[in-house]
Amino acid sequence: MRNIISRGVRVKWYVTAWIVSWIILAVCGILMYSPPYSTDTDILGSTGVQQDRLDVQKEFTREIDGYKITITAKYRYILTGMVVGKDEYRHSTMDKLSPMDLTIAWGKTIDPQYHRYITFNKYTRNCKYNYYFPRGEKSLSNQYISEHASNNHLIFADVAAYNTAKDVRIGSVVTVEGYLVDVYGRRSDGAYIAWHTSTKRSDIGGNSCEVLYAEKITAHIT
Repeated sequence: MRNIISRGVRVKWYVTAWIVSWIILAVCGILMYSPPYSTDTDILGSTGVQQDRLDVQKEFTREIDGYKITITAKYRYILTGMVVGKDEYRHSTMDKLSPMDLTIAWGKTIDPQYHRYITFNKYTRNCKYNYYFPRGEKSLSNQYISEHASNNHLIFADVAAYNTAKDVRIGSVVTVEGYLVDVYGRRSDGAYIAWHTSTKRSDIGGNSCEVLYAEKITAHIT
């Protein structure tokens, strides 16, 4: 050990400075690192859903692949939570209308002490979750998890909202502002398309996804 120490003392000063600088950078990197979800209780406490029925329904129109599409807004809707699933689509008429799904969870579902035991699996226009809470650990009920996560078919009001959504990733905390909408489109040959939004968080299975006309998306943590 004595020989090793003595050789270290004779190392030129600039080598020592280089090593020290890398140590400082490494420490800064550790201090600046943040996990893909937030443990900030203010953010966790502010997640959730605000849904208000419109006194007068609003309508938006699109024309895609020969379909004249009417988008009818039923509720004003604001959702803040963590992105736990994301898929993009590009082929069908519905894909062109709604090119992205975001699965978003909120409340205790994204609290790290629970979230680490929950797995969300996104697949075409749907999302399933699995969970396993070890014995002795705090747990959430299946009903709670189901009511604090939603799969959202996004119809973007403009390019800005779409571009923001493009940039979010799994673990991003976002706020989506817009409307829950129903969609109906008809083509001149009589063909039609239809989508009906869920308006409650307690439903499951087919037709339980939210169809969300997104006017503004804010990324709080990416």
